[in-house]
Amino acid sequence: MTIIFRDSELVLKLRFGTTPDGNSTKIMDFLFDFNIDSIEANLVNSSWPINKVLNSDGVEILASYHDDIVQALADHIVPYLDENLRSVTTTQLVNIVLNTSL
Repeated sequence: MTIIFRDSELVLKLRFGTTPDGNSTKIMDFLFDFNIDSIEANLVNSSWPINKVLNSDGVEILASYHDDIVQALADHIVPYLDENLRSVTTTQLVNIVLNTSL
């Protein structure tokens, strides 16, 4: 199965803060947005109409669920990140970011 998203724009903005006790880091603001201009699908072992619909209408299908996708990510990603950041101080987070190369 292959689905290629072409000419896509993904925006992720996170604002970190400190928990009320000051001992760990948490997500204060989370913003995710996306825009996809085209989709190229090739689902193995599927009938050609499915691939044709995904290729011709896939962008519109995703766009119709845009708000649901963004909300679902916020509902699941933020608690997951907060759980993992619970044992990380702000100083440790800054050091992690400074020592990470892209």
